[in-house]
Amino acid sequence: MSGMTLKLVRVVGMAILAALVTSSAIAGPLNLADPTPRQIRVEVDQELHDYAAIGGAYSLPIAASFTSDGTTATITVDGSAAAAFVTDFFNGAVGTVPGSFSDYVVTIDVASGAVTSAHVSGILDTSLGNIPFDQTASSDAIAGFTIFPFMGFDFPLFCDSGEGCTIVPGAPYDPVTGRANAVGIIVTSVFNTFTPFGDIRLTEDDGLRCDLSVSAKDFVTLETVEVGVDFRNGSATGQAVEVKIWIARADGILVSAINLGADGHTFLAGGFENLFPQSPLFTVNASTILGDWEVGCRLLDPITGETLAEDHDTFQVLATR
Repeated sequence: MSGMTLKLVRVVGMAILAALVTSSAIAGPLNLADPTPRQIRVEVDQELHDYAAIGGAYSLPIAASFTSDGTTATITVDGSAAAAFVTDFFNGAVGTVPGSFSDYVVTIDVASGAVTSAHVSGILDTSLGNIPFDQTASSDAIAGFTIFPFMGFDFPLFCDSGEGCTIVPGAPYDPVTGRANAVGIIVTSVFNTFTPFGDIRLTEDDGLRCDLSVSAKDFVTLETVEVGVDFRNGSATGQAVEVKIWIARADGILVSAINLGADGHTFLAGGFENLFPQSPLFTVNASTILGDWEVGCRLLDPITGETLAEDHDTFQVLATR
């Protein structure tokens, strides 16, 4: 455990110390009823082991714009950000052709929360050459998958019926959790797949942020747990903060990984953001404790102890999958 803690400190803690300079409320689910145009945050489920799992392992937040006419809400992720997410999703094994991606546009019926459309298109850069693709999805569609091993990944080939087809239910936007699940198809020139990119969580973009992302919902021996962190102060003025990151092991032991700023001398400058992409935390082996683990992040007011921003991500360590 000491090695794991030191690794997290080395990857995140030292970078935070270098970027912090001396110089709100916790983000909640997107309020569809507020038609004010604004920037929001989109997180996409990046679970690669179980495509039927909803909200198994959300990504770090992706910036998006929100507009609404009172009937239909539109969430737009810039095409370059969508392309970057796809590259990260496949860990670089499948790339993207620069400039080829459309914006990822999600439309939601304000009254019912139904995701009426989730569309993105682009060109993938693969070992087979450039492959155009087009995704269409909604929360009311009938869509499922069968697994096909290809290029080192278990690709979810699209299906909507038949033996061996796992149907994944769509889900309208839930204003309590911020989650929605648009199910559908990615059409390519090679084969058609069930889309893994419609399982999303939408949150308001508050000024202070400490967001965590774990690479999957469960891990077995020889698989590596990866964790990413995003720190942000979107306000115009600096903010004194106390920063805490911890690990809750499956046996109940809490391990402090980062603990900065209790003296009030640590500031996040106005406009500050530091995003640390997912990096290895530890690799599961025979001695790793089985069960439920958690990684937590919190920003506190160093004087009052008020929680200014917070996030928790959980995962399981399993004997077998």
